[in-house]
Amino acid sequence: MLLHGDEADAFALLSALCDCLMPGYHTPTMAGLHAGQQAFLSMLTEYVPRVARKLLANNVPVREQLTSWLLCCYIDALPLDATLRVWDLLFLNGDVALLRTAVAAFALHERVLLRSTELFDLNGVLVCDAGELIAASLAPDLQRCATDILAAAAQVDAKRDEAQAAAAAQAAELDWLRAGECSSADANAASAADRGRDDFRSHGGANGAASSHQRGGLPNSSSLSFVASRACKPSALSTSWSEPQPPPPWMVLD
Repeated sequence: MLLHGDEADAFALLSALCDCLMPGYHTPTMAGLHAGQQAFLSMLTEYVPRVARKLLANNVPVREQLTSWLLCCYIDALPLDATLRVWDLLFLNGDVALLRTAVAAFALHERVLLRSTELFDLNGVLVCDAGELIAASLAPDLQRCATDILAAAAQVDAKRDEAQAAAAAQAAELDWLRAGECSSADANAASAADRGRDDFRSHGGANGAASSHQRGGLPNSSSLSFVASRACKPSALSTSWSEPQPPPPWMVLD
């Protein structure tokens, strides 16, 4: 980017690249990268099925190899002239240009890959003429394949987002209902407490204390005094037990 502008223009292009053209690629979750990898595997399976089957049968880490290609936009994988042409398509069509470029590279090397026994180093797939690579990535069949697969992926994402939104709305509604039930219970409890205080105040004296005691309320001051006087008065049983008793004769020492 600095080859064709100053630092401000380069930063503006970088922001547009990360936020608009490749959303979700350079984030902590890398959701855009994972979606691009899955779309590439689907495109490779449909456009070059024999190569895809051989790579899958040999457990070749295609997804991991594709990570650096997409995150760096081929800046460290293709020659500079080819990279600039891919970037022209990237700014024109979005990240689908990167996916079409990778599938086109595998298509150009289909015969070599089917005969090869060393498949774990896939950087050789990008060793090709820049013009041929760009022409292969713009092939009508490949563009139609990419459009169909990305449209299907968008529908799946939309259904997943709708399901998540519905689940979130249902959870919020349940929380609102629970909050309403708790508020109603608190209001009922406060109303019952107010009625109890009003009844206690309207029935003063001993009769009010007795009725409050029957209802589970608090006694008044006269009832408390009566209970205290009864508790402080010693009974005959408590007096007899409180008097000291002499020890038996066999315990007395000379």
